[in-house]
Amino acid sequence: MAEVLALNIVAILLLLLVGWPFVARAFDMARHSNGPGIGGAIPRPKKPAPIVPAKAFPAALPARAPPTVAPLAETPRPAALDVDKIKGKVKASSVRRVGGIIKRRLREAARVISA
Repeated sequence: MAEVLALNIVAILLLLLVGWPFVARAFDMARHSNGPGIGGAIPRPKKPAPIVPAKAFPAALPARAPPTVAPLAETPRPAALDVDKIKGKVKASSVRRVGGIIKRRLREAARVISA
């Protein structure tokens, strides 16, 4: 019973949160339209735009050489990851963090060690 009620509440929330903006926009478009229905939301111009003749292209365009592309320099790739070096850095970072915590909370650290 509670599951059905929860699902109904979720469905109503979905309709309100997702569906309502679409409905509101449709009514807003219909209010500003020039004609019947939703499709006329864009106002039509009063006069048609004047037709401007296209300018003639020159008979022959100047020839251009194709662009040259410089070869890509090869970037050196590491041969392999140095796992031991990475582990050492992680361990050193962990030791620094634990040391900082111990310095900030010296009494609690002493209780943990003595227990």
